[in-house]
Amino acid sequence: MAGHVYILGAGFSVPLGGPLFKDLLTYNLHHRSKADELIRNTPFSSLAHHFMLRSFDPSPATRRKLERELLLGIELDAEQLVELVDEAANSPDSFEARTIKKLVGDTDLNKCLEALKLVIAAQSNHFVARLESGSERVEPFLRWVRSLDQKDTVISFNYDLAVEKLFEFRGWKVPDPDRNNPRQADLIKLHGSADWIKTDDNRIIRNGREGPHEDDTVMIGIPGREKANLCDNTIFDGLWNWARRQIIKAEVVSIIGYSMPETDNNARLHICDALASAENLRRVNIVLGPDAESFRSRRIQAMITPLLQTQLLEGPNGESAIKHPIVRDLPLYAQDYVANVSSYIKPGNQ
Repeated sequence: MAGHVYILGAGFSVPLGGPLFKDLLTYNLHHRSKADELIRNTPFSSLAHHFMLRSFDPSPATRRKLERELLLGIELDAEQLVELVDEAANSPDSFEARTIKKLVGDTDLNKCLEALKLVIAAQSNHFVARLESGSERVEPFLRWVRSLDQKDTVISFNYDLAVEKLFEFRGWKVPDPDRNNPRQADLIKLHGSADWIKTDDNRIIRNGREGPHEDDTVMIGIPGREKANLCDNTIFDGLWNWARRQIIKAEVVSIIGYSMPETDNNARLHICDALASAENLRRVNIVLGPDAESFRSRRIQAMITPLLQTQLLEGPNGESAIKHPIVRDLPLYAQDYVANVSSYIKPGNQ
């Protein structure tokens, strides 16, 4: 049964108040998200004054001290910071690990990594609790979620619970990640979720809250080996296969706010392989913002277009015609697109 597949990145959540990954681990966001309350009893609290300087100490001088000690010569952003801890935890005898140990003492770096995931989950999801169904900000997205039906699939790379909240506004209950409800659109989250936890019997379930809790081992794929390890998890392997099947049978694919970043190789390969196998696809819309001629949009279009299968169609008089799926960059914000999706996927709309 062909349907519409939506592939969502951080740009989908930004109009609702969500942060980009580069904005995580910053001082203001840390306190707005109340992440300090979550980490009070975790190993991460001992890092507060030593390592996670962007989160806890806005002083450029202190940040430069860390960068100088690590001999980086660059200003750390959130992704580099996460990868640094991940690399140190994975290679305890490495230069990075020895240097960080000087800053944090005997704290277990793997526990620090778990606590770091907890903070990222809290910060990425902090805006969801403030979403209200009657607000002007939410209205375009409500129009979108009301247009979905059981043929449609939402594939999200976001940790936040924005889509879950929108489903809730519609009256849909989101099941655990390895389950689906045949009476509503599917939601497949390929990098984990702020409310996912692992059970003793190796299942991944929702924690029943609106975000992470200090006792949770949060199941999100942060940059580094963590993301690769998550993809190797049996349940996540099933989610990737599920997403692939949905893309293969889709009639329309909309990529909203997801630029297929260069560091996201696994995701990019999975998506491209699925698109190359899609037999019913007639349109791919790319929505990355008003600057549709940016290199990100051009890059995705250049990657996707040669992969798509041409279709042999029969005309009204029995004549044959070859049709190639349309790939379009749309110079729109996410809220512009989702408010009027049907206008952008009409068969005659080039």
